[in-house]
Amino acid sequence: MNPFTSTPDTRFFYASDQHARALKHMRFGATNASISIITGAIGTGKTLLCRTFLKNMQNNEATAYIFNPLQSELGFLQNIYHDLGGKETGQQSLGDWYKSINRVVIAHAKQGRRSVILVDEAHHMSIRALEILRLLTNLETERRKLLTIILVGQKELEKKLETDTLLALGQRVSVHLILKPLTHQETIKYVNHRLIIAGAQSTLFTPTALKLLAYLSKGIPRVINKVSERALLAVYIKDEFRASTRDILSSYNETRHAR
Repeated sequence: MNPFTSTPDTRFFYASDQHARALKHMRFGATNASISIITGAIGTGKTLLCRTFLKNMQNNEATAYIFNPLQSELGFLQNIYHDLGGKETGQQSLGDWYKSINRVVIAHAKQGRRSVILVDEAHHMSIRALEILRLLTNLETERRKLLTIILVGQKELEKKLETDTLLALGQRVSVHLILKPLTHQETIKYVNHRLIIAGAQSTLFTPTALKLLAYLSKGIPRVINKVSERALLAVYIKDEFRASTRDILSSYNETRHAR
């Protein structure tokens, strides 16, 4: 098992203070039918966070997971409708799909189920798609909202929500958390956590190598994974036991030039 795989494998999720807090924020949003936003720089583990949240969804929740928001408004609504469990329908207009989603959400509410829309890479969403989400949040009873929306993306999402067009949506956000890089100590724990999950019987990095990795990666999980993977490959090729500072530095330079 590759401990530093680039795929968002939930088995390797490391609950740093920030990532654990982000999951709690997402859970709060799902429970209270609000709008939550999680933003962070490239490589801070947002997609793995989404997958971990989905893996732990409760039985009384129906979820639409949009991982590719770069699509037409019609396709966007169709994906939401089908993910929430809507049955096949004929060709419909945007307005028809909007009404169909409302009917599904209301049906879930009558069954005691919550409806959640989770959008990854949400900074790629068009203004029109974000406005559609705002319209969907209008669905409510006298006592509560019936739909939860969780948007996860890069900081550009924050700027979009500050525009006059999306001011109404931005004002409805009840939870906003910014994912920051791992601390020095968290980086070391992150590496060891992944090694343990992968079945390593001992540490595969020298203490100084881990310190250098924490410094060079600046706590960005994606960078940590890439550098660690290359360093372990170098160790394997040399038939050695642990990655050294030289392996880390060489691997970091290789990954930096490959970007």
